[in-house]
Order: sequence, then C-alpha cells, then structure tokens
Amino acid sequence: MTQPSVRAVQKLTRASAALALCGQRSAVSGHSPCLLKRVLPPVGCCVKRGSTSGSQGGGAGRNVVSVSSILLQDGLEIQELPILVRLLDKGALPLASHTYPGEHVRPMSAEDQDFHFLLQQCLSVRDVFKLLEIPSERVTGYSASAALQRLCELQKMNADWDDLHSFIRTAVMKELNDTVRKDVGQLSNETLVSLVSCYMNMDSFGQECLSAINGEIEKRMVEEQFSIENLCAVSKLLHISGKGDRDLINSIWVHIANHYQDVDERCMARVLESLPPSHRYVLKVLGRQVQRVWWKMKEEDAVACLNALVQHNSLQVSIMTHFSHWLFLNIHTVSERNLMQFVAAFIHFRFSDAKFITAVERYVGAGGEKLSANLLGLVMEYCRMRRYFSPTILDAAARHFVQHGHSYSALQMFTILRPFGQLNYLPKDSHQFLLQTERMLKQRFDDFHPAHLAELLCSFAFVEKIPLNFVQKVLTPSFLSRVKGLDRSDEVGVWLEMLQSAVKLETRGVRVPYLYKKQCGTEWKDERMWMLQSKLEETLGRMFSRLAVKAHTFAPNTVYIIDAEMHLSEEGRPVAVNYQGGQVSPQVATRLAMLIMGVDHYCVNSGHLMGKFAMRRRHLRKLGYTVVEVFDAEFLPLTRPQREQYIADKLRKWVHQDCLTGFTKTECFHR
Repeated sequence: MTQPSVRAVQKLTRASAALALCGQRSAVSGHSPCLLKRVLPPVGCCVKRGSTSGSQGGGAGRNVVSVSSILLQDGLEIQELPILVRLLDKGALPLASHTYPGEHVRPMSAEDQDFHFLLQQCLSVRDVFKLLEIPSERVTGYSASAALQRLCELQKMNADWDDLHSFIRTAVMKELNDTVRKDVGQLSNETLVSLVSCYMNMDSFGQECLSAINGEIEKRMVEEQFSIENLCAVSKLLHISGKGDRDLINSIWVHIANHYQDVDERCMARVLESLPPSHRYVLKVLGRQVQRVWWKMKEEDAVACLNALVQHNSLQVSIMTHFSHWLFLNIHTVSERNLMQFVAAFIHFRFSDAKFITAVERYVGAGGEKLSANLLGLVMEYCRMRRYFSPTILDAAARHFVQHGHSYSALQMFTILRPFGQLNYLPKDSHQFLLQTERMLKQRFDDFHPAHLAELLCSFAFVEKIPLNFVQKVLTPSFLSRVKGLDRSDEVGVWLEMLQSAVKLETRGVRVPYLYKKQCGTEWKDERMWMLQSKLEETLGRMFSRLAVKAHTFAPNTVYIIDAEMHLSEEGRPVAVNYQGGQVSPQVATRLAMLIMGVDHYCVNSGHLMGKFAMRRRHLRKLGYTVVEVFDAEFLPLTRPQREQYIADKLRKWVHQDCLTGFTKTECFHR
C-alpha cells in the first residue's frame, strides 16, 4: 500500500476544510455549494493503479501518480471529475524528503548555451561525436539534452548515422542518457518537452532515461510546476506519434480538466488543438472557461478554437454561441480570411445564431463589391442551408455577380446563384442580374457538373424564370446519359422533372425535346411528415367517406405529391375521387389539394415560403386545384375532436355547411 506525500495530504486537507466552509456558507445563504466532497479511500487506494512513468508499453519506473475523483456541482448538475494524486513508496516514509525535486531547476549556463550553439553547426553525427570528446563531468544535463536533440535531427536526415560503428553509437547514447537521467530534476520544462519529442523519434533512446523524463513530468504536473502550454505540447507529441504513453496522456488531461480555470484566453486555442479524440469529455468543462474569457481572445485564437472544434467534429453549443458574440463585437476588425473560417465552421455544424448572422450581414453590406467570391459563396451557402432569408446578403451577392461574374468559376457561380431560387427571391435590379446569369451560363456551360447544372436551372424555375435557352441542352438524350452515370442520379432526376413541369405549365409554344422519367418508379422522397399525413387521412376519413378522400397522390403529369385530395360538386358536397382516362368526372366542380406545411417549408427568420414549395403551390393552381394548407404546428398538438374542427374551419369556404355541422358520412357524400 502506497502512502500519501505530505504536500498531497496538506492539499487534500485544505480542500476538505474549504469544502466544509463552502457547505456552511451555503447552508446560511441558501445557495447550493459549488463543490461536494466525496468520501475517498486513503490516497493511493483510489480508482486507478499502475505505473504511468513507463512508455510504449514498457518501463521500469514506479508509480508516480494515480487517479481519484471529486464531485463538482455548478448549480445545474453534479458531475464526477477526475483528479491526480502523487504517490510515494511506503519505504520512503518518514525519512524521505517530500520537497519537489523540480524546485532545484537551474537555468542554462553560458557554457551550455555555447555548447548548444556549436551543436547547431554540426552537419553530421560524426561532428557531434567529436564535439562530445570532452571530460564527461563537463557535459551537463542541458548539454546532453541538446546533443540528443541534434542527433535526433541528424538521424531524420540520415546524416551518416548508419556509417558509424554500432558500439560507438551505443556507448555515446548510453552516456548521454545517463547524464540526462541524473540531472533530469534540474532541467527546465521546455527542455523536458524537447526531450519528449526526441525520444518519440529515436529508437535508440534509453528506456530508463525515458521513464525518468516521464516521471519528472508527472511530478511537476502534480505539483503544478508545469504550465498548461507545456502539458499541451507533451500531449500533442505523444498523441501524434501514435506510440506514446497513454497513461501519461490520460494523466495530463485529467490534470487540465481539474485545473480548467487556469486555461486563459492565451492558451485556450492551444488546449483545444492538442486535445486527443479520446478525451473529448474535456470540451464540456472547457466550455465553462470559454464563457469567462471569450471577450478577451484575439482574432487568430478565436479562429483556431473553431477550427479545433471542426477537427474534433464535436458541436459545443455554448462555445459556438460565445464565438458568435465574439464575432458580433469584433466584426469591424475581422479579416476576410478569418471570417471565411468562421462561416465554414458554422456551416460544418449547421449552427444558427442571431448575432452571427447579424455580424455577417453587416460585413457583407459594408464590403459590397470589394468582397471575394469565395467569401460570398460561403455566406450564400450558409443562408441556403439554414434557410435564412436575408435581402441584404442576397442583394449584395447579386451586385457582386453583375460586376465580377466574368471572373467566377463554375463552382462559384453554382454556390452563389443557387440560393436565389431556393430562397424564392429575385434581387432589386433583376434585369441586369438575369442577363449576366445568361451570359455566364453560356460561357461556362461545359464547365458545370451535370448535377450542379440541373439544380441551378431548376432553382431559377422556382422564381418563374425558365431558362429556355438551356432547357434545349439539358433535356436531351446525351445529357441524360451523363446523369444516369452519377451517384446522385435519382436526386438529379427530381430536379429535371421539376424543370420539365415548369416548362410545360408556365411556357407556351415551347416544345420539350425529351421528357425525363426517373428509373426508380413514381415514388419520390419528398419532405413529408408521414405521421402528419396519416393523422390527416384519419381525420378526413372520419369526417367524410373514404371514397371522397384520396391520400398521398401525385398531381397529373407532375412530381408533386398531394397529401390529401378531395373532389366537390357544384353544391360543395364531396364526390368520389376517380380519374377515368386521366380525366376528372363531369360532376366535379372543385378539386381540393390539401398540403401539409412544415417549418422546413419556410425560411427560419420569417414566413417567407421556400422556392420549391412556392412553385408547387403555383403549379397546382395552374392545374386547376384549390390549395388548402394544413400547418403541422397547428394540427399535430390537437385532440381528435379539435382536429376535426380545425379541418372543418379550413374547408368551410368550399364544402357545404351541412357536411361540416352535425354531419354523417352518408348525408355528406354525393354519389
């Protein structure tokens, strides 16, 4: 059984007293204590045992640290956080000194600095060995560390390392390793970090020296003599190599998580960049510290933090929200390159925040035609993906395209032009915008990917701008053969079918050269909420005869799904939905197309209808349907009687009153 060090016991004693005092104060004030003390076994008998001073699966070192835990309460939740405890051998008590060996760290002497300079002049391993031909007592730990680092660099360059006799190499390396191991307690933190890099890249590094370095790092870490930056550097070196001491990596991040309040605005980015994927749980703790320091962070550090989150592919809502506020406050000084990094991160996580989009609108509105096409493309893609309707951004993008569209690549054109139709918006000066679009499409037509071209042309059909000059090129056997070879051929087929429907319904005297039909059948995976559709069908079935309601039907000669279709006579009584030879029964006076409208059919910041659904409504009306829209947020929460009343109110304008009040199915159905 190992025993606690005097310093560790003193720290835990002070912590216990603080916890007790915190509990007393909270009892008086009525507030919850910030920390809850956990009853722990004696230090050294805690959660985890095993040496952490070995490396690469081996090592002869003894236990240096172990892991225990403590409960942390922040007013909202209680969680268990790991803590590090330094261990000493039982035989070392009570005679051993418990002072921290690193307290005797000495600075590098002038002789060491001169020796280090001479080492940098050595261009071969043989030169280093000649320089080391001095009395061994003059080679200090700093000099030996510098020699090992230089040998590591020369070995990477294969500078005559293999030309020397193995006995000579082994003898010199052993002497250097022994010197470093003997003086390891006197070396600076930076030197220890450089030695970690050295032993991770040298197969001939001594195991005892390696264990001594790791043990010294752990001792200084527990005694809080190692800075957060130093620990991050060590962790990154161990993780990148893939063969580092996993126990040491774990101890480092347990320590950082336990001391997260020491992570300030200067090292937050370094911590996030160094965090290994296996320790993502630390992100939640770091989010609390970001809340305290975000407003003091520099531009490059804020960008580095966001890029680190993207690398981890871990959405932290609190961190993203704080960086939205940071951008809102600093948008007047942010460079275009860094703003692109912000937008790319928000696109990656599909994250929305009002302050973020407000800041971007200000930047785009002020930048105008001076902005780069790459930044505009990212901003437009963010608006499209998040369904954010911003006339400020859209108009600025249109002006930029009119002015600089001749220099756009095909991908930039696709990214910037596509959102106009999908967000159902034409800029103020649409005439110049559309002329420039037609000119550039004609010039770049062959540069477009077939899927991009089909989607872009269809997006203009959403806003009733049919690109007739290009319809003759895409609805052809040669173009369609290219489409069928794509991985997303079904999705591209949907765009082409909607484009065909727009040409047939909204143009006169235009002959469609080739009618595209999807090969996967007539069912299209539209953005439908199937549960709502079944509820609607069930409600209509109770109110009217099931013959009078047909659910989930395709409008004739289109790709549009009608959630529920009803036919009414001139008197407003339901008639059986039946098409004979594609024609409606003569007694049908009104055809109702009931559509379920979800929140994703509208822009998130307004009631502005998205382009695809605006065209669906427009085309159904051109086909002779009366469109009745049922809103999911209104319909779904209702009880069964309330749903019937809701549908009755929706249909009251067209359905006979007798069929909506005190009705029975036989009374309302007109055969």
